[in-house]
Amino acid sequence: MKTAYSNGKDRMKFSMIPLKRSIPGKVKLVRVGGELVVEAADETNRDGLYETIYRHDGAGEPALLAAGPQFWNEVRERVQQQDAAQPNIQLSANIQFKIDAFVVQYL
Repeated sequence: MKTAYSNGKDRMKFSMIPLKRSIPGKVKLVRVGGELVVEAADETNRDGLYETIYRHDGAGEPALLAAGPQFWNEVRERVQQQDAAQPNIQLSANIQFKIDAFVVQYL
């Protein structure tokens, strides 16, 4: 999953192959009814599935966040419980609307 957000605006990389297109804006990955779905970061109050492991403010070197063995063991346990039967991540209606707007504007 590639996302695109730059200079305070949603961006999007286009490709003739839809699977290679980026997803515009700040997003989060959530689980809805057992399916993985990409939503806009502010679309719902659902907690995202991402784990932040470093921060970078654009100046200097990125800083790793403190994460010890207990944290990584918890992450490993969650990963091992995943069902990989879903072939593609679903897009929320809001994200699909953004993509459609980019297509109308630029293609």
